[in-house]
Amino acid sequence: MKQKHLEIKYARICQMINILEKNYYMGKDVKKELEDAYNKMYMYKYKLEMLTKKHYDIPTLNSNFEIIFSEEYETKEHNLNNEMLSGLENKQFYTKEEADNLIKWTVNNTRENLKILCDTDNLNNCDLTGTCGFSQFSSIYPLEKLGLKVTYSNIANLFDKTGGIHAFGTVEIPIKDNDKVLTKKYIIDCTYSQFFLLKNCVESRYLDSHINNGITTSPMAGYFMKNNSELEQFAKQMLENGYCEMTDNNLMKYCYGLYLQEFNANEVKNAMINFQKLNIKDKLENYSIESDYNIEEFQELGCNLVIKPLKKHER
Repeated sequence: MKQKHLEIKYARICQMINILEKNYYMGKDVKKELEDAYNKMYMYKYKLEMLTKKHYDIPTLNSNFEIIFSEEYETKEHNLNNEMLSGLENKQFYTKEEADNLIKWTVNNTRENLKILCDTDNLNNCDLTGTCGFSQFSSIYPLEKLGLKVTYSNIANLFDKTGGIHAFGTVEIPIKDNDKVLTKKYIIDCTYSQFFLLKNCVESRYLDSHINNGITTSPMAGYFMKNNSELEQFAKQMLENGYCEMTDNNLMKYCYGLYLQEFNANEVKNAMINFQKLNIKDKLENYSIESDYNIEEFQELGCNLVIKPLKKHER
């Protein structure tokens, strides 16, 4: 009797989520109601699984789009100076304008490539889970071909396999400013939004840990980023821009939520303390993995890896 009662509640909250999601896509401000409903969904799922010792699948909700946690987030189409996109190979140094233009070009190009991969005209509210290796190669390979120092990085390697698997890239660009040449480093990640899906960024995600073959499930990175205004602002800018300058401070902000999302509720407080002791920068600069993709795969998909002017919404 108790099982049947819980199953009815679970089905009803899933139906309510479906209605709320439709209202959200019609422009209604129901994000808080959705957050509460997602929390209840995981709670009923947990109670059912503890009672029956069986696994209950999370139902497929509105499948075309996902709700991103960060408020007022929208991917930017960066303005480019197309005249700066030629003669960039093997230069000793770049101007600041050239470096900014180059980073913005590779983000724009990667987002166009992602549209092809995901068969969409709009990446806003699009679930990019599983596309990080593709995005990494798209954003880093053109810069590598210029002779710039790059890394094909993965979160798992920065945290000794703690932190899940997420591919992203970095690049170093020598920039001449007032007769001095300084090296600027950038983190490029055009699929960061996969860790900010509202349904995965609620506290009740912790309840899912008990019946998942020992694999920790917890709220994803967005949950931890939104609890601090400075971190939330960084996340919003990273989501919009697709890159950031890799200062020591920005690197720690970028990795914070990605690290904490791998710990269960009993471990997370200690993980917050231990995070400050991690030597992430040294590992990032001295370790580069092999890319999951190659040129031929991109060519077969009709994607672009050549630095050139981009037409708007080039598909």
